[in-house]
Amino acid sequence: IWFSENGGPFQLWRILEPDASRQVSGRATFIGKFGHEYRFYAVGTDRVGNRQSHPHQPQVTTRVSPPPRISAGLKMVTLPVISEIADPKQVFQFDEDRWAWYDPETRQYARYPAPAASSLQVGKGFWGRFGQEVVPYVRGELPDDSQPFSIRLKGGSWNLIGNPWLVDLPWDTQAIQVQVNGQRKALKDLREGEGVEPYAWRWDGSAYRFVYDQSLIAGLDGRLPAWEGAWVYAHQDCELLLPPVTAMRTSWAHRRQDLRGNGWTMRLVAQIGEESGQALLGVSEGARSVSVGLPPDPPEGSRGVQVILLKKGTPLAVDVRNGSSRREEWEVLVRWTGVQRMNRTDDYGEVVLTFDGVGYAPKDKSVWLVDLSTGKRLYLRTQHSYRFRPERGETERRFKVIAETGNERSLRIVGVKTSPVRGEGIVLEFGLTKEAQVTVEVLTLMGRRVALVEAQKGRSEGTHRVLWRRTNSDGRELTQGRYLIKITATDADGRQVQAMTIASLR
Repeated sequence: IWFSENGGPFQLWRILEPDASRQVSGRATFIGKFGHEYRFYAVGTDRVGNRQSHPHQPQVTTRVSPPPRISAGLKMVTLPVISEIADPKQVFQFDEDRWAWYDPETRQYARYPAPAASSLQVGKGFWGRFGQEVVPYVRGELPDDSQPFSIRLKGGSWNLIGNPWLVDLPWDTQAIQVQVNGQRKALKDLREGEGVEPYAWRWDGSAYRFVYDQSLIAGLDGRLPAWEGAWVYAHQDCELLLPPVTAMRTSWAHRRQDLRGNGWTMRLVAQIGEESGQALLGVSEGARSVSVGLPPDPPEGSRGVQVILLKKGTPLAVDVRNGSSRREEWEVLVRWTGVQRMNRTDDYGEVVLTFDGVGYAPKDKSVWLVDLSTGKRLYLRTQHSYRFRPERGETERRFKVIAETGNERSLRIVGVKTSPVRGEGIVLEFGLTKEAQVTVEVLTLMGRRVALVEAQKGRSEGTHRVLWRRTNSDGRELTQGRYLIKITATDADGRQVQAMTIASLR
């Protein structure tokens, strides 16, 4: 078997001898270099020395692991290849000199072409600004993925690391270990303030994302993607030991059966235009609480929009509590001082708050957002966003998130039925378990609305009757057939329920 590397001359790679049955068979593994192209062909020789002619074209052509595409924008990246090219500019093709590495000794960014920012190394993370989509130009050896990968960390500082593998790294606190003070421990076994914090921060292109073990807390980013960098915080000088790919796959496949997720989390995101900030809050059941501040700002300046959780006056980005209290409250500060104003006035534009992950909360848990400036209260199970326009001169606003276990009667629509009334139409009867705003619509069986009977009418707890005069929205009488009547009720906290029934016109 002959091979050629990157279009070079063919070289003899392996000779396969026939077995006792005079058959030539077998399996061989060719270990190539990342980014290199290889061509192969085979030539057979019989027992008396007759040889096949060499083919004009290779029988197999392959390239070892083509690199990914990196989209435009500010990215936190890493190179999981022992590169043959030392200059990161040639490899990543970033904009101008917009490339940086964080020095944990000085706690400052070293920027390209400073030597510290110009040294590509597996396990090292970098910031880069890309004006357009790029494909890294990479050739080199791969680290041994059958052994743990060690990354030295500086104590008392944030460290910018990189995923050393060509596959996503599950953030498994049982499989990831730390070598500290001559001992090796799993992240889950570290005492508070020992070694390294058991989480990481990645960058999604516009905001930081918290990375943690999904088997401990549901609804989090549970992986560090391939070719990405991340922040970790070390309390002491130590070594972070990332599991080899084979062990990582085995461990993760085994633990996936247990990913039920203890507790729940909610991601609170504030956005103005294209700028956004976010924080994470929730409750952990059976795991230790997690209270975390944000890592250093990106090298291109501070975040324009910030969502800050205030816990006894301490600003946090993550506040996941371990407790069985019936009621939990989080104080939230949304700040937009770094956002570009729309004009010379104090008009920043509309602020949009969204809430992701409330569905992880137990069914008997009610979750509200309270705007402390206006007193407006939203029920987050059914209201997925909140919008407001800042007042003139306003640069921040405070909110409260309240999670409470079933202490209040829920809103329900009960006893729904219809009755025809000669010469009048159809009477709809229903009951409410509490006061609510009610909307009644008539739909076709395919779901198209044909009539709005009443819209957002305030109704008290109890039984109600509504007359539908068999007409559509234009006042014309509908033809015979079957129609859906849909009732939507919304209480004062924004909780919304629906009920439907069928009415037949004859």
